[in-house]
Amino acid sequence: MNKRFARFLIFSLLIFSVIPCWAQSQYFTGDGGKGKSITILPPRGANLAKDQAYLPDLVANELVSNFRSFSAMTLFDRVSNQKQYDELLSGVYDDNDKAGLDLGHLASTEYMLVGDITKTSTGYTLHLTVNRNDDKTTAAAYSGTVSIAELDNLVGVRKASLDLLPKMGVRLTAQAQAELTKAPTSDQVNALTTMAQGITAQRQGTEVAALSYYFQAAAFDPALAEAVSRSSILAANISSGNIGMDARNDIQWRKNWIARLEETEKWFNSYFDTYFKTLPPMPYTLFYTSDIEQIGEIDYKNETVTLGGIAIRLRPSREWAQSAELPLQSVQKSVQAVYDGLNATGRKTVWGLDKWPQQGSFNWSPFGKQAKTFTVVVELVNSRNKVIGRQTIQTGGSYEIPVPLPGNGTRIQISADEWKTVNFANVKADDITDSLTVRIASVNGTPSETAVKNGVLQIQAWQDVIEMVQVPGGSFQIGKELGTAGGSDVTPIHTVTLTGFKMGKYPITQAQYWVVMGTNPSRFTASLDCPVENVTWYDAVEFCNKLSVKEGLQPVYTISGRTPAAGYPITNATVTADWGKNGYRLPTEAEWEYAAKGGNPGAAGWVGYTYSGSNNADDVAWYVGNSGGRTHEVGQKRPNRLGLYDMSGNVLEWCWDWNADYPSGAQTNPVGASSGFYRVRRGGSWDYSAGNTRSACRFSDYPNYRYSDIGFRLVRP
Repeated sequence: MNKRFARFLIFSLLIFSVIPCWAQSQYFTGDGGKGKSITILPPRGANLAKDQAYLPDLVANELVSNFRSFSAMTLFDRVSNQKQYDELLSGVYDDNDKAGLDLGHLASTEYMLVGDITKTSTGYTLHLTVNRNDDKTTAAAYSGTVSIAELDNLVGVRKASLDLLPKMGVRLTAQAQAELTKAPTSDQVNALTTMAQGITAQRQGTEVAALSYYFQAAAFDPALAEAVSRSSILAANISSGNIGMDARNDIQWRKNWIARLEETEKWFNSYFDTYFKTLPPMPYTLFYTSDIEQIGEIDYKNETVTLGGIAIRLRPSREWAQSAELPLQSVQKSVQAVYDGLNATGRKTVWGLDKWPQQGSFNWSPFGKQAKTFTVVVELVNSRNKVIGRQTIQTGGSYEIPVPLPGNGTRIQISADEWKTVNFANVKADDITDSLTVRIASVNGTPSETAVKNGVLQIQAWQDVIEMVQVPGGSFQIGKELGTAGGSDVTPIHTVTLTGFKMGKYPITQAQYWVVMGTNPSRFTASLDCPVENVTWYDAVEFCNKLSVKEGLQPVYTISGRTPAAGYPITNATVTADWGKNGYRLPTEAEWEYAAKGGNPGAAGWVGYTYSGSNNADDVAWYVGNSGGRTHEVGQKRPNRLGLYDMSGNVLEWCWDWNADYPSGAQTNPVGASSGFYRVRRGGSWDYSAGNTRSACRFSDYPNYRYSDIGFRLVRP
């Protein structure tokens, strides 16, 4: 490259890279230095450890932030400046030429801030100098000591800004002086720190690590425009697929991509090792049922019997996963960029890289499942405190960070084993007493009390299976479209008055269904906390009766002529309801719509929303536009004002009523038509449009129909 042309090119690029940051501010009086321009470079580091290499960029980040916020000076665009500065140091120019070049003149700013930061035995020394670029004289200087804590929270850098700005002619207000003596928010500190780590990583050539840090910085502080810009530019570069492209040498192109994948795997393997060590182990809860039943026939010869039917399930903590997700969002986005870039080459299958990243190319496996297994000893104890049965089972859970990104965005995917059934064989009849107790004796060889105390896991008998919400009575207009979506009324609109009732806070989950029915018919089984689906209307009413009996309540339904006589799905039966019973049942259509709309319109705080709890479907519903083609764990979207979740979307919900035209007159506690062909379903689902998850929408189908978008929830008096 012609050297004079190179200088001219860099100068031309840089001269347009000055970004004004001045605006009227409560932080200074007078002009705040308006008309002055400054380039801030990272100070040179001395005696810094390898893992402290980012500190000079952190100091520069905070200085840029302070000068931008507390003055009206124009700051040099560091993104463009860094790019040209890296080119200057890349070896394109020889030493003599480099010595003759003056970055200050290239930057076309009036001032240049440079300096050094040196590690000492107790902290750091920080020396900063602001030079005039035209004559190399000093305009301002600062020297001071900074403790480790003062650098971690950036107070030490703010102290330098508080000294330098007045020396540059900025008359700071009392408010500015006060703010420059206290630390930024933790999110701001984290954002500037991770951006500094990204700048350092990019300078060292590890672009995937840099991208991850930039994503983290933007997540910590979305207002940090530089982090957003850096992440956008770098992600576009990586995901283009052209990294290392050599069209004349496909082998070399593949080698370059393998090097990129190795860099990615190695970096994130190291990152996970460090990051997850800072987190407590994922807490698990071991649930078990305590209902004991006889299994099979009595062995009269040996006077023994098998007792059991006890269900055990390990549940990993969704709360733990949610707390861990924010830092890991950057991991997913960075790996996604590499994944997209590999796809963009159009060569990944030919190169044998089509299973990346789930199947790593090297000895690292940062994107695989992280599993935990528990060996649990379960005992059956009689009223004389004698152990009359003992069984050992293994159960476990796992988590993973899915790449490519699922349709619903960034989530740590956690899972656990299905419910396991525990039976105790050859229990002697003489040992069976009127009262028998199930207890968890040990976990991984440790007594259960010690395991709980040490935080290995929590142990809890499965009680209060269905969490209910009280829905106060009142009157409303059934069929009336509410909110702002512009849907059509379902006519004839008429007034319905309802007595108060209790409704399930969530749709019935797969775990709840399994405990009661002993089976899980669902298609989407990644989590037992997803709603049960693929159930017929007959299956749902039988669940109601079984749960009522299990909890000592009066069954509402009488079911006869069941087809098949045993097993599921139930495809035909005659069902009648006794509305005076206190057990569980399906909601009537009127109850469902009343609850979905938030109850009594006359109640304080009631708002008429289109969807159940919002005029924006994304706030409250999983539908075709955001579900990723599947159901989701219940309770992940916002509830409505009654505290009910997933009334819009996720799965359709069976109601009691036969489908029929609405009557025109007012009604009280209606239960629908006395006969018909179709049973009502409400709420829309994961594969329905947003508009079809509106609270007023009606759907119906044959009671023996089942599909992966149909579930149900319960009510009781």
